[in-house]
Parts: sequence; C-alpha cells; structure tokens
Amino acid sequence: MAKRIRMNEVPCWQEERNFTKWLADNIDCVGNTIGRNIVSACTEVKESSEYGKGKYPVDILAIDENDEKIVVENQYFLSNHIHLGEILTYSAWNSVSTIVWITEDIDEEHFRAVEYIKELAQSSDRKLEFWILLMSPDENSDLLNDPKVILKVATKDDCIKRDSNVKLPINAELYIEFWNRFESVVWKYGFSLSRQGRKDCINLRWGKSYEMNVPFRKNNINIEVNFKKFKTIFYDAIDADFDSIVEELCLGKYYEISLNQYSTYSQIRVKIPAQVENIDKWDEYIERMIGIILKLREIADRYEFCY
Repeated sequence: MAKRIRMNEVPCWQEERNFTKWLADNIDCVGNTIGRNIVSACTEVKESSEYGKGKYPVDILAIDENDEKIVVENQYFLSNHIHLGEILTYSAWNSVSTIVWITEDIDEEHFRAVEYIKELAQSSDRKLEFWILLMSPDENSDLLNDPKVILKVATKDDCIKRDSNVKLPINAELYIEFWNRFESVVWKYGFSLSRQGRKDCINLRWGKSYEMNVPFRKNNINIEVNFKKFKTIFYDAIDADFDSIVEELCLGKYYEISLNQYSTYSQIRVKIPAQVENIDKWDEYIERMIGIILKLREIADRYEFCY
C-alpha cells in the first residue's frame, strides 16, 4: 500500500497557516463541497476584526451570496477538542449558523459530538449547518509548485477510533494548547512565531541573522539560540565570555546551560525542567521561559552588534 501523503509534507503547506491562506484564496473548493456560493473569505479573524468579536480567533470567515457568514476552521492530523471548542465558541459568540471543520482525520467521538449538536439544533428548529470535511493533498496535482486539495464530507465510516494506529503523537493536543497559551503572552515582545508544522516546538525570530528554537523534550523545555552566519566567530566569542554569560542569566541549580558547535551552526542551549503533562504549572513554565528568552535575545543581539 502506498504511503499516505500528509498535508504538512506538501512543501508550501508545511504549516497550517500556509494552507489557511491558500484555502481562503481558493474558497470555491469549500463552497462546491457544501453546496454554497461563497463570494468572499478573510483569514485569521480575531476580536479586532470588523467581522467578529470575542477572544477566540477563527481561521477563515467566508460570506455567501446571501450575505450569510460561514466559519471555516482547518487543522492537520486528527481532530482535537481545542479546535472544536474554538470553532463552537466563535460561532456562538458571533451568531454564525454555518460551520465548516476541515481536518485530515476525524475522531469518532468528535464526529458524534457534531452529530449531537446538529440533532439538538434540528429538534429546537434552529438553523444550523455543521460540516466536517476531510482533506488530503491531490496527488494528481503539482504538489511542489501548484498543489491542490481534495475535500470530502466525512461520514461515520471515516471515523478513527481512539485505539487506532492513525492518531497524533502522544501529548500532541497538550503541546498545541501549551503553545497557544505561550503565543498569547510572548507576541507582545516583538517576536515572529512559527511552529514549522511541528507540535512539540516553536520557532522565534526577530529580524536577526539567527533564530531561537524552543522544543519540548521528555523532561525539559530547551531554549536554543542558533547562530548560522559567522557561526565560528560567535562560538569563539561566546565561549570566551561563557562564565559571565552564565552569571548574567542567573540560572538556578536545576537549569542546565551549554554551548554547542555543529556542522552548520553554533548554539547556546538552556534546559528548563518541565513536563507538558503538568498543566497546573504551565503559567510558571511560561514565566520562566520568557525571562530566559528575553535575556538570551539581549545577549545574542549584543554579540551580533560586535560583528
């Protein structure tokens, strides 16, 4: 059996937001699937938008020929509670009666939940259309330069059972929720944030020749500043000042800091003891992370300025 191609394996769709923008530009494929003539679509609709209110954003808000709103939420891999909760909250807050949830695989519990919501709406004579669409790359298209997507309406036979082999990596839903909370705090510090199609890691940039990766490991969160340009110069300079840098960071005894040199980049790494399963400690983790991230950015900027 041929290997299934996942959405994030398409070069220009490695991140969900890349596909969201493509989908908004090609919104007719959604309209054709659900039988609606969609005339416009905008992406990343948040509370500051004229189209919506409330703190939960939605991927796409579309308008049909009758000026009715259609909420479209897309996600990679298996459906999860977070996306379902956000799309329901946004739709309820903004009185949207047509919901389209697009995912690669649908969990049977989520499918049943949507069916239950539709049954309740029907029994109360409330107008509601709630579509679950399954997406996959169109392998007959040019996936490298001009990819297309195949959408189909999900049925009960498409559901994935929890004990199936088709599921997200362990803790993936927790990673998504953790990074959502992290992003809601750290954006104000001027970073450009990207998840690069991964669930356990986030990338931070701020217009410099280097970047910061923050991956979760088994018992740690790593904060890594990677120098690719002038990597040897940076390594030698930071190595010479390493003791003073450690002192400047004011790390506790449970933290581990290292300076590493690889074939294509040099790296400063700080390990913070953390486990994503400890949800009650997330705010504590994020506070520690931001303190170290800001100090590392200041140090990195200082060394770049010297060279």
